[in-house]
Amino acid sequence: MQTFNKDGDYIGSAVPHDCTALNLWMQVFDGSSISAIVDALHANAPLEELGLNKNNLDDRSAILIAEALKGNTALKALYISWNKIGDRGAAAIADALKVNTALTRLNMHSHVAVNSDITASIKASLEENQDPIKRAIKQRSLVTEFNSRPRGGMGNSKRHRMCKEDDILETFSNDGDFLFANLPRDCTTLSLESGTLEVSTITAVVQALHANAALVELGMSKIHIGDSSATLIAEAIQYNSVLKRLDLGGNNIGDRGAAAIAEALKFNVHLMTLQLRNNNVQDSAITASIKASLAENKDPVQRTIKIHALERRRQAGIVTKQRRKKYL
Repeated sequence: MQTFNKDGDYIGSAVPHDCTALNLWMQVFDGSSISAIVDALHANAPLEELGLNKNNLDDRSAILIAEALKGNTALKALYISWNKIGDRGAAAIADALKVNTALTRLNMHSHVAVNSDITASIKASLEENQDPIKRAIKQRSLVTEFNSRPRGGMGNSKRHRMCKEDDILETFSNDGDFLFANLPRDCTTLSLESGTLEVSTITAVVQALHANAALVELGMSKIHIGDSSATLIAEAIQYNSVLKRLDLGGNNIGDRGAAAIAEALKFNVHLMTLQLRNNNVQDSAITASIKASLAENKDPVQRTIKIHALERRRQAGIVTKQRRKKYL
């Protein structure tokens, strides 16, 4: 989909959120098209098959795709044959597959010769993902590695970039009309505590969660968030594979917003900590469901079981109520 402002000026492109299979063979891409595809991979939901054969993709495009694959848990098949991807792009994909457990099929036939060690690494990673036992071992190893990394409070790690509301980038048309807002992609920690947020800020946060980006910790306490905003956040974290800690304490979230979050957490295997203190949640069953999902995510064994259960439900077509759609 292409997006235009009210004056008819082209703004950018986006892949529909209900698209599960996208075939773009033999297209001439511009920067916005590649960006839309990469954003869809970052967003996870619910793209499972992607065909990009014969598109003159080079190493730079392959690196962008590889970065998105690192956090993607939805894509199963990727076709990027007969492009211009060399060793540099293929090496980036090989590196991404070492931490990706979802992709099981990758076609990368090419006129350009790729180092045999790189192709061997890609093949080995795909075989791990295809075998249920090897995949479970790989997932557990990745969880163990993540849990062993040093972590402090919000923004204390040297590898983190701490962001605040002032860091959110706003885009305007040539006439000065506000178009949209985006969170910087290298932002790993965002603190929006205390205050009343603009709608554009909430939108930027939700877009960042959909895009997965690098956001690991998100603080949104005491900013007057209600059920509607909580529902938007819930929809975004359902498929997010990066966010580990979320603080929504001291807001106006009731049973409706909390129920949406509880439902999302049934499909999320990455969020470890969620603060909902000092809200308006009355239903104890909702809070119990949230606690149970977080406990599953924290325990490596329970998390692996949850991942397998979700995979079986996905294969049976009951993970999401969205109708399977193909865009050819």
